[in-house]
Amino acid sequence: MTARLTEIQKARVLEMLDKGLPTKEIAASVGLTAGQVSAVMAHRKMGTYAARTPESNEISRERSGVFLGRTTDARRELFWNPKRAVNPHMLILGESGFGKTYSMSCLLAELQRANIASLVFDYGQGFTRESAPEGFSEFVCPIELEAARRGVQINPFEIFPFDLHGPTTVAQRVADTLARIYRNLGVQQHAIIREAILDVFKEAGIFAKLASSWNRELPTFDDVQSKLFEFSDDPSRVDRKVAKAAASHISSLFIFDLFRDDGEPIRWNDLISSGGVTVFQLRGIDQDLQRVLTEFLLWNLLASFESAGPAPLRCFVILDEAHRLLSGAGTAMDRLLREGRKFGIGAMMASQQPEDFDEVAFSNTATKLIFQISDRKGVVTKRLQRKLRALPDRQVAVEAITTLPRGVALAIQENDAALVKLASLEERIGRWRRQNVTLPATDSQEN
Repeated sequence: MTARLTEIQKARVLEMLDKGLPTKEIAASVGLTAGQVSAVMAHRKMGTYAARTPESNEISRERSGVFLGRTTDARRELFWNPKRAVNPHMLILGESGFGKTYSMSCLLAELQRANIASLVFDYGQGFTRESAPEGFSEFVCPIELEAARRGVQINPFEIFPFDLHGPTTVAQRVADTLARIYRNLGVQQHAIIREAILDVFKEAGIFAKLASSWNRELPTFDDVQSKLFEFSDDPSRVDRKVAKAAASHISSLFIFDLFRDDGEPIRWNDLISSGGVTVFQLRGIDQDLQRVLTEFLLWNLLASFESAGPAPLRCFVILDEAHRLLSGAGTAMDRLLREGRKFGIGAMMASQQPEDFDEVAFSNTATKLIFQISDRKGVVTKRLQRKLRALPDRQVAVEAITTLPRGVALAIQENDAALVKLASLEERIGRWRRQNVTLPATDSQEN
């Protein structure tokens, strides 16, 4: 069965027809049959497709989404439509100083105008009102939560609906998370932390085989610390030194007490229903604790969304420094990337190094923006070549990522690529003022 041509393929065919290229050459380049190219040609002759001009040659599907910018040849504008994409997630790569964080700020403003909420995990004050681009605060008034300074009102030991084995699943998740973050934890220390968590659940009257007990008051990290000390002081335990070492390795978690009743209140529905931007400030604590906070906040967010059931896209998680994330099987980001779309959550992740993203991140982000980046090992090039259509100009575009000027990126959508000059915030503000209306949600318009 012949695959249906996409709007991007259609646009490419029209461009090549404008250049007078033969049908067979166009078909081979775009990955279509000669018959499909002839059909596009026939529609154009009948007037079904509007003539392509510098002012009106944008892809109509893309116009209903978030404005990215113009292609470097100035022939067309590019839009990002996360609600219509295979998945809504976006991956951004780029060296420092080439426009990565600035462009993310611009996209945050665009998402807010599309009534899509953004939850920003800010590790370095890149998204505060003070550090944001000029004009940003005029259109985006972010809510800032001092998560690192005040802590948060969530309990990492909460039993979620998808925790089929109740406290056992939670104990495994928390122990696994701590083992990923605190790299000095060995296998035995991981096991004794899990045992301590299960013990404090039992002491709270919460048992894996008694689901009716899962709603009782939950234990805390203070309880886990006390239990580990109890293990280490018990002369009958042959592993008491293991317990003492485990408590020592994760001591920062106990000292800073980030999960507490008087911390920042986290009400996901309130933060998301406004369609605005919420910034979780994570500066001022070490990277391990930043990861702890991010991981357990994401698990709590996922649980909230999944409990509400399937929903249209209404929220983006924004993570600017991917090296601070936990990735791989069993992490919150892994679950978000695989299942987030179903429950209305998208992810926008950025980093300077391609090694910060695993294969799941690359394969589950339908849209990618690649700013200038050093790719000595060919990590990015190889991954992109597997996804991009085999068109002659694609190799040139991929190779260009090592020499792109500031503010220019290789934009990839639906396995197609184009070099785009990302629009500045000033340019966007001008467009918004000319429109003089709030942008509708991006899935409300027809192709």
